Amino acid sequence: MIGQIHAYEFPDTAFVTGSDAIACVVQLSALRDYMTLRELDDAFSGHASYRRAPWMNRYVGVWGRKNCQRLRRFLQERGAEVVLHRERPSRLGLTAYRTRMKREKVRVLPTRDH
Repeated sequence: MIGQIHAYEFPDTAFVTGSDAIACVVQLSALRDYMTLRELDDAFSGHASYRRAPWMNRYVGVWGRKNCQRLRRFLQERGAEVVLHRERPSRLGLTAYRTRMKREKVRVLPTRDH
């Protein structure tokens, strides 16, 4: 499947401790065409969730410069044309994040069956 997915990379001070203070997010509805939320969570040992007011659109992603690069690469390997915006979407707020504190060394996502 080849299609565009818009990725937003921006500074986020919520992730300063032990990490680059940068996040990369995509709209959840667009992510689902290329990977599941479970795959995202497993590949990065956690993920961040954001909401964009007033529509409450959900965005998900990762933090740390290398993780941001890996997320974009994984999406490209799954067939997405990643359009990178180096800005935070307006009215986007962090709602939650989860981490297992120790990242699994996932270098390649398994092939996805459609």
